[in-house]
Amino acid sequence: MSENGIKIQAGLQYRQIEENYKKYSVLVFQGGTRSGKTYNIMMWLILYAIKTPKSVINVFRKTRSTIIGSVLQDFKDIMGRLNVYNPESYNKTLMTYTFDNDATMTFMGCDDPEKVKGVPSDIAYLNEVSSFYLEDYRQIELRVVNTTIMDYNPNMPTYHFVFKEVIPRDDSILFKSTYKDNMFLSKKQIQRIERYKDTDENYWRIYGLGIQGISEETVFANFEITDAYDDIKSSEYFGMDFGYNHPTTLVGVKVVDKEHPELYIKQYLYKTHLTGADIHNELMILNGLSSDSIVSSSAKVDMSFNNLITADSNRADLIEELKRYGWHVEGAKKGDGSIYAGILKIKEHKIFLDKKSPQLIEEFSMYKWQKHRNGIDILEKPEDGKDHLIDAVRYALENAGNETPYFFGVV
Repeated sequence: MSENGIKIQAGLQYRQIEENYKKYSVLVFQGGTRSGKTYNIMMWLILYAIKTPKSVINVFRKTRSTIIGSVLQDFKDIMGRLNVYNPESYNKTLMTYTFDNDATMTFMGCDDPEKVKGVPSDIAYLNEVSSFYLEDYRQIELRVVNTTIMDYNPNMPTYHFVFKEVIPRDDSILFKSTYKDNMFLSKKQIQRIERYKDTDENYWRIYGLGIQGISEETVFANFEITDAYDDIKSSEYFGMDFGYNHPTTLVGVKVVDKEHPELYIKQYLYKTHLTGADIHNELMILNGLSSDSIVSSSAKVDMSFNNLITADSNRADLIEELKRYGWHVEGAKKGDGSIYAGILKIKEHKIFLDKKSPQLIEEFSMYKWQKHRNGIDILEKPEDGKDHLIDAVRYALENAGNETPYFFGVV
């Protein structure tokens, strides 16, 4: 086919975008490996830029460091094949290509959130959106004039925001594809993919059939959402992780000792830019206390929120400040291997997350093990990122099962 005088070999996803981008605000592409979704989306974006002067197209990945070997590589390959690439039109620092008609395509990572917040787009493309957080998506979507396009392999839990917030929208449409929809694959490439039918059922389900499965990098593959947290008759233990630009968090956990122990978790606090005084005020509010109440760790009162808080020991200054306000706060035990050990302790339980704890559900959904540089082996170390509530859960579990409870109260 020919577009704007340029001959192209367009695949399924190219045609789907062309037929629907004016009808829908969000186009969602779910597909297995080698389905051609990323390449065809990039081809459509390039042709859109060529025929739409001064258009602003932004291509996002979760991290900037992964752009060069993925979408940017596809961009340069397609531009070269179309014989329209001009190296002088590409700004390496900004990762921006300016077309002859002043249309621009910029590649950026969501690991620079302040930059993302201020970026308007005529067309925004979120590549591998399974690794994005809800706030990443919202900040991008708020500034899109025309259309948002996103793609992913179906290796994410059903709690991901794409399933909850994007696909149900009346102005969005979902397309599914597999390697069988890619007419350009060689026989050897097809054979490599189909080999997983017999060797790895879950991998074949996700990357071969392009249907929902759980990635082996997912740390917490199984948990349930509950509205029964407050009704659980068990001691409650508390964990706190400190931040400032990152959120300060507070969770409660309850362990029900059955043949297979159950762990119930509730999010109480998730806020940025809190000082020690602010945290004290938040704790007062959580307990329904007036600002003139005096907190005392020696007083036992009939409050639901009355046990020891095990907190991030890296912030001894904040722990000391909270103690001076009267709260019973102790530092968590840290050391080599403590994160891994804490994760395994969580995984010993059947996990139930409070349904009114949105950031908690998101963190448990998105938490993944790191991959080795070879891209295959899974490391016993989680990815850095949104783990502020999970860290607080690890701290809280240090004291779960203690026979001697700690109390704070009001005098």
